[in-house]
Amino acid sequence: MLLTLALIMILLTVIPLFLPLLSLPSSSTISTNETIVFFNQLAAEARQSVRIEFDSPSRRLLLYQPSGDIISFELITDERIRRQVNRQGQIIVLYHVVDFYCESTAEIWRCAIYDQTGRVGERPLPTFEQLAGVKK
Repeated sequence: MLLTLALIMILLTVIPLFLPLLSLPSSSTISTNETIVFFNQLAAEARQSVRIEFDSPSRRLLLYQPSGDIISFELITDERIRRQVNRQGQIIVLYHVVDFYCESTAEIWRCAIYDQTGRVGERPLPTFEQLAGVKK
């Protein structure tokens, strides 16, 4: 009985150390890595753009490419951001987004995403011409 009691005491001492490894991340938040990947893709698309527009009511960012293509990033129902080219196809690039907003400030665009806990990430989106110092 002492051996059984000792084994139970050891297990009860060790199990709490492994509980944090078993917990799953919250499904209502955006991870840091997801945010970084999303903003890197968005910045790469914006650098190639000749013009950027944001439609506030529909939460849609439009990136006009030199080829004539229009790439859009739009907040849709079920808290997702989708990417489309010329309003065709659909690639979900980010989940669990409560709000997506972009604004032009001092000749540069800034975009932000929010989850249920508040602000998650923000990043400037300079176009190629802005990086090269060309003014419109």
